[in-house]
Amino acid sequence: MIHNYFRSISTGLFHRLKCLLGSQQPGPSTTEQLIKLLKEAKKQGILDSDSLSMLEGVLQVSELQVRDVMVPRAQVVAVKRNDNLDQILQIARTSAHSRFPIIGEDRGEVVGLLLAKDLVAFLGRDVDPRRFNIRELLRSAVFVPESKRLNVLLKEFR
Repeated sequence: MIHNYFRSISTGLFHRLKCLLGSQQPGPSTTEQLIKLLKEAKKQGILDSDSLSMLEGVLQVSELQVRDVMVPRAQVVAVKRNDNLDQILQIARTSAHSRFPIIGEDRGEVVGLLLAKDLVAFLGRDVDPRRFNIRELLRSAVFVPESKRLNVLLKEFR
């Protein structure tokens, strides 16, 4: 079933697609029917491949849970709370990520979040390692149950 959210956004799109495809049928009543209509629009050159992929992804979000998009703990690039500035900068450079969980003694103990943009002030500067305190850069981490629906989480983030 299509959520009211998608209905309100896409009413105009449905109308335009129906007119362009010459359809006299009522609009789609299921996600599968909508995807079929969108694929037909791609065949007729109304949508390009990228647009079709994005729209299909949007429609699938309501079916996903947070666990479906999570990075496995073993693959997370994290910074230890006791790492020095040089170690942290090296991790940021080699990983090219923008956010790093700060962990305690084990990977399950997340004490905060470090944003790469907060490290920019330390690039190319001679910083006394005794004056660098990672706790001053920490942001609070948000903990989300992995069973939460992804569309609900995205609404909360907004």
